[in-house]
Amino acid sequence: MSPSNRYHQYPLKKNTSWQMAFIRDNLPVLGYASWDGFSRIGWGLLICHIDRPPAHTDLNFHSWRFESEFVGAGDIERCLLDLEVPL
Repeated sequence: MSPSNRYHQYPLKKNTSWQMAFIRDNLPVLGYASWDGFSRIGWGLLICHIDRPPAHTDLNFHSWRFESEFVGAGDIERCLLDLEVPL
């Protein structure tokens, strides 16, 4: 692969979920937020609050709106319970 197209965004497979598209499109931002949280707090979990795209959205050209929050390891269980995630 030549350097000029090294960062080409490949189209998603037909049955790719919106969650996978979100991760693909925001990996550098998510990675930075995770590393920043780890360097400040230690082990933990990055939680993203995402505006889910409408069903008809073309995920190859979607602009995501989200907020992220790094939760330290000692607060993960409480945070997941607050979000009503089954443990």
